[in-house]
Parts: sequence; structure tokens; C-alpha cells
Amino acid sequence: MSTRQEENDIYIIPPNFIDTGTVFGGTIKLRNAAEALAVSLLIGLPVFHLPVTLTTKIIIACLTVLPAALFAIIGSQNKILGNMLGCEIDFIIKGLENASRSVVASRKDAMYKKRQIFYMPDATGNSRVCEDRIVQARVIAVAEKVVRVEIFGTECSILARDLSWDWLGDATERFHVGEQILVRILSVKIRSLEDISVKADVKSVNGNTSKDNLSKCKIQGKYVGTVTDIHKGTVFVRLHIGVNAVAHSCYDNRMPGKKDEVSFVVTRIDADRNVAVGLISRIIKQNI
Repeated sequence: MSTRQEENDIYIIPPNFIDTGTVFGGTIKLRNAAEALAVSLLIGLPVFHLPVTLTTKIIIACLTVLPAALFAIIGSQNKILGNMLGCEIDFIIKGLENASRSVVASRKDAMYKKRQIFYMPDATGNSRVCEDRIVQARVIAVAEKVVRVEIFGTECSILARDLSWDWLGDATERFHVGEQILVRILSVKIRSLEDISVKADVKSVNGNTSKDNLSKCKIQGKYVGTVTDIHKGTVFVRLHIGVNAVAHSCYDNRMPGKKDEVSFVVTRIDADRNVAVGLISRIIKQNI
């Protein structure tokens, strides 16, 4: 079969397969839906056995069961602010109480102090943190598609596309709360000590090996890779030889999902975008 014939035989992947293990068109994770159901039953059943009127039971359920169920569905879906446990922070001690062995401290004051040192201009008019400078940052939170870092008292979020030249399906597999990484400052906006915004990336610190790795690919060559994402029927694959690949066709009867290990056949090489284009011949191992 010719390359043109293979490319025209497209297997359409429904949009609800953008994320595996989801319900309601991919909007809610199956695990979160199950948690919401369990929480609703645990709280709701005792409420409806209370010795009160039906109206009172409904009011109590609305005040207890409904918020708990919504939190289980929405609040636990890998949000960036919920993943800061274990991060390293600075704080300034404001007071001590020996009797209760307690300490009052301020993280905000510590961040402002670091901003004063690293962002505000010195006597020569220069700042230590400026555009295009490579600095060390603390990872304070990690989600699937974003990493939040603190750069000398200022926090910023770095999206997955700016973390690596490789396509990342899940940033939590490569970055961890508490570690220190090198980032390049893309821009700094200083309006006041309290209002400083920073944009940074990680991938520009490391060399781009995509073009060199792309030379390893051969037309009609078969390679093993991992599905990193699926969007509107297009499957994005990271080949094990270090090449980003795009598949518009799937010859396996099963639907590919994120983190599935697949066999990929190269039909074309896009040198401008440094990606291999082809099809998925079969799914080697599904991520269940």
C-alpha cells in the first residue's frame, strides 16, 4: 500500500478520548465521579434517616451533601494550588511564645525582602534578576500540564510546552515539589515591590536535540512510543528514540489513550516542525 493510501485511510478518534477514564464527554474523571458518589452516599444516607421533616432533610442535604460532592468532582482534579504539600518556602519570624512553643511567621514579608534584593535596581540601576538571565527556581507545585515555581520571592507558572522540547504527557513524572531547577527569565514587569510578574521557561536552558534525533527516523520505519496527548482525533506520541511524532490514523481496533505504548510507522518527516508524521499500527500496551 502506498504512503498516500495509508494517509487517506484515517481512523477518527472521538474528542471525548482526549483523556482516558473520563465520563460526560471527557469533562469529569471517572475516579472523581466515583469519589463524589461515595461521599454523597456516606453523608446523604445518615441525613435522610434523621428524625426531622422532609423539608429539613432536603435543606441539610443541600448544605452538606452538595458541597462535598462538588468538591470531590471539581476540587480534587489535580489543581495546581492543591499540590504544594512538601514545597520549600522562606518566612520571617514575627514572634515567639515559649509557653505554647509556637511561632508566628510571615511568608509575604520574606518574599518582599527577596524581591527587594533581587528585583529592585541597585545603585548602578541594574537588577540581579533580569530578562534572558538563567536563575535557580524552587518547584512549589506540580500538576499534569503546569509547574509552579518561586523565583526569589516571585511565583510564576510554567506550562508544559515551556518545560521541555520533548512532549510531556504528565509533568508530575519529571518535576517534583521541593526540587530546584534552572529557568530562563523571559520577561520581568516591575510596577512596585508588591506587584512584580515574571515569565520563565525551562526548555531554553537545555539544548534542543529534536533535529538531531529526527535524523534517526526513516520513512516507513517502525518505532515504539508513548501517547502524550490526544486532541480532536490527532494523537501526539513521544517516540523512545527521542522524537516527537503526530499520528492521524490508527489501525488498531482499540482507541489509543494517554500513556499507552504504541507501535508507530513513519510516513513523512516534517523538518520544519521537527516532528515525524505517521500512523499507529497497533497498541502494544494500554495504560489502564
